[in-house]
Amino acid sequence: MSKPAFLILAHEDQPLLEILTGHLLQFGAVYIHLDKKSSIRTDFYPGHSNLHVYKELSIRWGHWSMVEATMLLADKAIADGASYLSYLSGITLPVTSNEKFKAFLDEEGDYFEANQITDEEFAKRNRSFQHRFTRRYIAFRSRRNFVGRLQRRIMREVFAITPKLNYKKALGDVTLCHGIGFWSVTAATYSQAMAATKARPSLMKYFKAVEISDETFFQSIFRFITAPKANTARTYVDWVGSGTPAFLTENHLKAIAERDYIFARKFRSTDTVVLQKLKWE
Repeated sequence: MSKPAFLILAHEDQPLLEILTGHLLQFGAVYIHLDKKSSIRTDFYPGHSNLHVYKELSIRWGHWSMVEATMLLADKAIADGASYLSYLSGITLPVTSNEKFKAFLDEEGDYFEANQITDEEFAKRNRSFQHRFTRRYIAFRSRRNFVGRLQRRIMREVFAITPKLNYKKALGDVTLCHGIGFWSVTAATYSQAMAATKARPSLMKYFKAVEISDETFFQSIFRFITAPKANTARTYVDWVGSGTPAFLTENHLKAIAERDYIFARKFRSTDTVVLQKLKWE
């Protein structure tokens, strides 16, 4: 019997996080990591035996701390007997009926996006994309604002004159992949992936050093474990021109309804008209 667990990283919009938490608790256990810098308290939601809230790490944009917090939650869930893990952000919501949602959880399929970075793919991409995988990255504690962007830009220029990282050497028999950061996999797949990572110390060392590892680490190691059965992620995100996900509108919901998505990101609690359009019953 499926025993789902939802792993959530959150730092803002407590009202929406409450909506998400309340809905997911109908289907399984919820494990939340709140950014240590967040104003949301660990007791933000009424006590529930299937709700577990942590506030241990200061999460930095594009930094390994995002992966570390996710792994913390996954380890807690598996220790509690979870058989299926879904990783989400705190501004995500299910976008399918309760019936379809339960069927998705009972299926326990491995769903994630893992686009292989072949030599041909790497060569045709722009320098910014290439530098994500060949330059070291330091994340400052500033938020994702102008100062933070300026700091990251300066550090990118500094690391541009240092020797390149060799991802092929670091990953060995694991092919580098990238994709949306959100996924759903069985506890068995996750555990096998972590075992494979432990057996390859240079792999984790590499991902700790590069930028936006939450969109490459899990994707690469999950595909290594499940290939050639890698599926696409079941979370809808609308990437706008700047590379920042757009907040979802009624038009987005119409487009999502025509496709086979389970979750969507990103919502706002203040967009009450959009939230009322969600059909869960």
